[in-house]
Amino acid sequence: MAEWQGTDYSSQIEAAIINNQPDADINICLNNQRDSPLFLAVKLSHRDIVKILLSSPGCNLAHQNINQYSPLDLALVMVFNNQKEPRQSACWDILELLLEAGAESSCPDAMLYVVRTALKLNDDQFLFHLIHTLTACCTSLNMHALLLRKLHRHQPMYTGVNNDLFFEQASDLSVKLIKLYTNKDSLQQIVECFPYYADSHWDVREARNRLFIKLIIYLTVAGWQWTNQADLQYMRLICTNLSQWCYQMLRTVPSLTHLCRLSLTSSPSARQSIIPLRVPNILLSYLDYKDIDSLAPFTSTFDFSSVQL
Repeated sequence: MAEWQGTDYSSQIEAAIINNQPDADINICLNNQRDSPLFLAVKLSHRDIVKILLSSPGCNLAHQNINQYSPLDLALVMVFNNQKEPRQSACWDILELLLEAGAESSCPDAMLYVVRTALKLNDDQFLFHLIHTLTACCTSLNMHALLLRKLHRHQPMYTGVNNDLFFEQASDLSVKLIKLYTNKDSLQQIVECFPYYADSHWDVREARNRLFIKLIIYLTVAGWQWTNQADLQYMRLICTNLSQWCYQMLRTVPSLTHLCRLSLTSSPSARQSIIPLRVPNILLSYLDYKDIDSLAPFTSTFDFSSVQL
């Protein structure tokens, strides 16, 4: 990213973005705030310009402005600050575009600001919209951890009535990432987020138990092995049958179909290679864990023998 030089060229590019014209250089600082063309387009909620810049080769999603914000951090703040503005829809669209492009947060303060303030104001609508957007568009383990960490840390500020639902909906993002990343290191990052669920306040204990049973089943099917005795002890407090099932899985020879699923889903390139082929829908459904999805809801009375590995 070229440094800002205060040149007429920079002024022309800045004017192009302000005037909603897609004829700007991709990587140049436009002002002493270190705003790139992408930053300025996000700041002004120019959705079409954001889309063009993201599709341009070399667009720097990791660039940081003077506040160490990435474009995604700025987009998070924009969707919250413009809730009552006509451009609110464009702000949400821009956030989705950045998430789908693989943008990451570089400054946790952005997520802290929007989650903390929304919880303080009991802004359920915004929080549900944010969680839904992340679940639909996000594939980042870091964003997943950041959301859960801020929900957990600032939960005491919330005095509304939907506290449990925030975590229940966030668990859908966890499940999505479990299905997407089945290699050991990625699953480890997801497991490390469990304390954010466990150590939060739950109005209904059964809701917490359902969530944990769901996550543990998906993680086990994805290949995670529960060798930590502390994990098994915690499961035993939630559901005796759950801990017994996880313990037994360590000593059970998996089926060939299960091993094939693990092999394909652990390698994104391998999975992508079969998409153009005319693969039977039943196989695609199996790779997408539809067999496990069909077993929901997961409760303390769930029949674990119905999970076939």
